[in-house]
Amino acid sequence: MTFGLYRKLNIYLLKDNTMEYIWARYFLTLTWNLMCRASNTCSVYLHHLEWSEDSLGIYFTHMKNDQCGEKKRDPRHIYGNSIDPTVCPFVAVGAYIFTNSVTGVKDSHLFPGSNQYNRFSKCLAEILKKHAVDIKKEWGLM
Repeated sequence: MTFGLYRKLNIYLLKDNTMEYIWARYFLTLTWNLMCRASNTCSVYLHHLEWSEDSLGIYFTHMKNDQCGEKKRDPRHIYGNSIDPTVCPFVAVGAYIFTNSVTGVKDSHLFPGSNQYNRFSKCLAEILKKHAVDIKKEWGLM
């Protein structure tokens, strides 16, 4: 996915402004900024988050190259984007926290519930279908 398409998907999700799309936007933004698979994003717990100066660090406990979790972990860092709030992960997390029940309990998932991967896939498919003409015209996709 190009940055332009990523940005446009964020705009579409912002314009529709439903609870489901606010959730999907944060999921997309987090996955993009972590440069990980959506399945890894599903496995993030609140206690995996750590503020470090001007960034949010996220620790992964399960990695494809370390199935048993024996290697030392370094967090992946996420930084804000003050130039374009459309793609800023901190703006997305703010909207997510204010519209969802984030308990603050350390051992809870950042994205609680079952089948979050399928939930995101469904939202993404809906937004792609809804804006298929624009996406095809601009990126030649679909």
